[in-house]
Amino acid sequence: MISRARRFTDSRIGGREGFTFIELMIALLIMGFLLTAIYRVFISQESMFRAQEQAAEMQENLRATTEFLHQEMSWLGYGVPNLSVVYAGTSQIIYKSNLPNTGSTVSFIRYTYDATNESIMRAVESSLAGVQNNNNLNVLANDVDSLTFSYFDGFGAEITAIPAVSPTNDNALATIRRVRAAVVVKSSRPDWNYTHPTAG
Repeated sequence: MISRARRFTDSRIGGREGFTFIELMIALLIMGFLLTAIYRVFISQESMFRAQEQAAEMQENLRATTEFLHQEMSWLGYGVPNLSVVYAGTSQIIYKSNLPNTGSTVSFIRYTYDATNESIMRAVESSLAGVQNNNNLNVLANDVDSLTFSYFDGFGAEITAIPAVSPTNDNALATIRRVRAAVVVKSSRPDWNYTHPTAG
């Protein structure tokens, strides 16, 4: 029988095993750069997702508000024998109408902008005094930045003197043939990175 001798060497003696401190520091530095890049991409994607979510929320709020305003204001003056617009302001309107599903009763409808609560308020009452009472106002839409009414005569020309000078003058109100409502909504959650184009 032939015996074979084996030679065992200890790799720790005279050889290298593991990493040096410099190599570890370089590896940590590269890993740090990679993690920073991944974090920035994540933050960018998350803020983009949040912005799209807020835009969708604003568009839904705007669509629902303008659809309701358009539908109800299309009945302005319907079934009203005399003057239909009672008050014509830039951020408030009161008009008479025979709304559908209310029988043959003429109602007073009021839309007004509440700048303090940033909302559009609405009231429907059977009398002018009732609709002018602020306790009868209900919230139609929240997170509204502005509500502006414009008035036009039978020729399509805008009547600017009514809201500025005589919002309750019957002769001036009788010239109104068309009303336009412009609504600007905003997100319910503020974007801290947003800078207003004019206010800064």
